Amino acid sequence: MKLFGIAMAMGQVLRYMEEAGEGGEGTAATTETKAPTTDLGGDTGTKAADTQPKSDNEVLDAAGYAAADNDPGLNYAMSFLAKNGFNADDPAVAAAFGGDFSLLKAQLAQKGIQGWEQAVGLAEQSYERFSKEENAKADKVGEIVTSFAESQGVDWEAAVKHIGTSATSEQKTALNTLLKDPATAEIAAMYITTAYRDGGDTEIQPAARATGDETQRSAGAAGGLLSRAEYTREMAKLRDTLGENYINSPQAQALYRRRG
Repeated sequence: MKLFGIAMAMGQVLRYMEEAGEGGEGTAATTETKAPTTDLGGDTGTKAADTQPKSDNEVLDAAGYAAADNDPGLNYAMSFLAKNGFNADDPAVAAAFGGDFSLLKAQLAQKGIQGWEQAVGLAEQSYERFSKEENAKADKVGEIVTSFAESQGVDWEAAVKHIGTSATSEQKTALNTLLKDPATAEIAAMYITTAYRDGGDTEIQPAARATGDETQRSAGAAGGLLSRAEYTREMAKLRDTLGENYINSPQAQALYRRRG
């Protein structure tokens, strides 16, 4: 009985020693190896998605619109259309740019987009204002070119018809650009009437001659012979208008033929 008690006590001691000595010296316990730290925190190199809202210009550009200078109302209207799925090449938008807003209004009303009436109203106001400005410029250009042609004894419509059949497409493009602006319309008129006088098949009445002190000044303004000083001055104006390649322009050739 005593031996059994001693054996039990020894068993408990041995078990205690085994539990206390786990992982210690002389044991066969397996120690898990921890990987070295390689993540110090901070930026992991993966950028978060860009949640910044697009600017109005970016919205317009993505939809094919070009921002208008000094016309915030039109820019607002175009931005409104772009944000609601109407790109610049949409047939309804194209018609609106031509002055017909009916299809665009119908489609916006059908979609029930809040605020469309105000946006389209701004676009209509801009178009009306633009049309008035363009009509005023066209009227001014008409006065300039017909007056110049009359001073040369040339029928303006006949001269335009002649240049339409004799000029190259590049020349027509350049002349049309000049004829859009009252500031450059007389340059185009000078070229067109000179080309008609040189190549037209109609007898042209000579321009009325200026008298007195106005003779020399009239010669330069009305398309007659130019003095050296007048020629230099007119070429300088041409350079300012057309840039460095002005010397090869039809206008420069017309001035060259008028040198006294």
